[in-house]
Amino acid sequence: MYGTASRIEDAAAGLAAYLRLVAVDLSIRMAAALWLTSGCAPGPLTPSWAKENGFGVHLNELRQKAGVTRDHLASAVGVSRQAVDGWLDAGARPKDEHLALIAKALSGTNGDDAERLEAELRRGYFLQELAAKLASAVSRGTTEFFTTSLAVLVNWLVPLFSRLAVRRANGIASEDDQNRSVQWARRLAVLGSSAPIAGPLLRAMADSQGDKDWKLAIQGAQTPWLGYLQMQHVQLV
Repeated sequence: MYGTASRIEDAAAGLAAYLRLVAVDLSIRMAAALWLTSGCAPGPLTPSWAKENGFGVHLNELRQKAGVTRDHLASAVGVSRQAVDGWLDAGARPKDEHLALIAKALSGTNGDDAERLEAELRRGYFLQELAAKLASAVSRGTTEFFTTSLAVLVNWLVPLFSRLAVRRANGIASEDDQNRSVQWARRLAVLGSSAPIAGPLLRAMADSQGDKDWKLAIQGAQTPWLGYLQMQHVQLV
């Protein structure tokens, strides 16, 4: 019995170590993509789509902010009130053809806002499905640990990208400098922590990290991952 418990603990430790490596790698890719698209960093919190029915809660908050009742939303989309309750309270996903109507109902007459909201809804529900698959393979707690860690790292990295890339304010940087910055960010978006040019980012991340396990993961992100995990004496199976 105790041997089984020990194996379970070892497997859990191995999974946590592996997810830290994945979070470090993805955070660099995501921060690079956000810098390239002038996107905003996420808040350092668990994303709504990673929680059980988290995106339903988010949709309900959007509905309340827009001042739209459940009955009005049902009428605008052409579904029953029961269907709307399922979206908001029970984790049901609206059909694809309903997402545009939901966005329109919650955005009033502003067509641009409706398009942006529809894109947000489609992205959120897609990520919620991915999170649900991960949760079924590991656990909801592990899924929230991973996504929260990823959000925290990306939130920290995005401003650092702006400092490390050539500053374009007031037209100081030349066009060649700007192009080199874009190429730098593109390589990081594609290669993540495996890119040699990720070294300065990883060193800055490690220097700022007070948690020993995360510092080790950041320092090991550019090494072969299997060798790193073996050195940490953890197992994945």
